[in-house]
Amino acid sequence: MLADSAERQVVAGSAFIGTPADIIEMLRAFNDKVGGIDSVSLHFTPGDMPVEMAERSLRLFSKDVMPKVKDL
Repeated sequence: MLADSAERQVVAGSAFIGTPADIIEMLRAFNDKVGGIDSVSLHFTPGDMPVEMAERSLRLFSKDVMPKVKDL
């Protein structure tokens, strides 16, 4: 089985990758599509991403995304 690229996963709706605004919109659209989200699995260290970048992504998610999607 071939691994999907990140781009294909985003198009398929199985991965949310982008800016905080992108992620908010993707999560809202997914929530509407499936009729509600009760949990999200997070992965902030794809491939050989440096730890500092992963920490930055996690902090952006918690600061900018979570407050806007917590009531979905």
